[in-house]
Amino acid sequence: MEIFLDCLPCVLKQVLEAARMSTQDQTQQAEIMEEAVKPSSTKY
Repeated sequence: MEIFLDCLPCVLKQVLEAARMSTQDQTQQAEIMEEAVKPSSTKY
């Protein structure tokens, strides 16, 4: 799936909202966000 740079703010906001719904532990939320911003491939 190709994600355009303009999509990143909304995608990350969705990840944060899901993390907050999943746990109230801010450390775990941060870990989820860190995982979300890791590049999944080297193809850019």
